Amino acid sequence: MFLFHSDHVQIVHNRFRRNAHVGILSSRSSHNLIERNLFSRNHDEALLFEGGARNQVRRNRLVRNGGGGITLGPGSRNVIAHNRISRGRGGISVEKGRGNLVADNVIVGLRVGITLGIHEPFIGGARNVVRGNLVRRSRVDGFVVVAKDRHSLLIRNIATDAGDDGFDVDSRTTTLTRNRAARNADLASKPCPG
Repeated sequence: MFLFHSDHVQIVHNRFRRNAHVGILSSRSSHNLIERNLFSRNHDEALLFEGGARNQVRRNRLVRNGGGGITLGPGSRNVIAHNRISRGRGGISVEKGRGNLVADNVIVGLRVGITLGIHEPFIGGARNVVRGNLVRRSRVDGFVVVAKDRHSLLIRNIATDAGDDGFDVDSRTTTLTRNRAARNADLASKPCPG
């Protein structure tokens, strides 16, 4: 499904399965609700946002999607909450944007659970909140914050059984409060260098 400059759309109780690319691509669309859908075995991301604001992505189930679960490119004040993501490549990635909320998601068995910013190209967002998420059995890291992301908050998240770090934070301006890391292969939390 492709949303282009589409606002106030509700996508509820649908199935997006085995598509050659993404399940839903949203480009410069705002104030939309994507809730209680199933995304499975799509070749790329289940949900890809390229711009837009104040979208709500809630209570969806994402299983075995090839490119990742939910990717938010530029976008502000979006809410990604109460989703269950399992057995795919990536969980939730906020590549760029301000004031987004990622809360109460359960992510199991992916390469990386939740990422703020990306390394190539080297970009990041600002003032995003990652709260109350559970990430288990990531093949690499549970939570990643790249150096380019600014002034984001990670609060009350749990990372367990990661193949590398529970929390890999390279941004000096990130605030971590009441998070928990257990049984990760390397460090519970890798602080930024210097």
